Amino acid sequence: MSTSSDTRTPAASDPFELWKQIYEANERAWNGALEQAMATPAFAESQGKFIEALLNGQQTLRHQMRAYQEALNVPTREDIARLGELIVGLEEKIDQLADCFERIEAAMGRARSTPQHKKPPLPGGVRASS
Repeated sequence: MSTSSDTRTPAASDPFELWKQIYEANERAWNGALEQAMATPAFAESQGKFIEALLNGQQTLRHQMRAYQEALNVPTREDIARLGELIVGLEEKIDQLADCFERIEAAMGRARSTPQHKKPPLPGGVRASS
């Protein structure tokens, strides 16, 4: 004897499969409608205006935050970036000075290691004692 559960389809017996089919059908319907809406010039124009409004709002907010930070005497991002550039410049100059000092020390070391010539005579023909 067969029961009612024997006549069910696999989709009806699995709630997740049924949910997947509903989801896919819903997605196809929405995709078609949205693709038609987004293909219109009016949609592109409205998106352009929306992005322009967002950028204007962002610029206004950035300007207001800069003024607020200056009023509180807090450095802005640009101030910190400029400070970083100055520090990098100072590091490069210090490295150049260190290289220059190393060359001077090396030259002085070579001068000390080379034999010195006899000391020149003092005026009046008197030789300096060693």
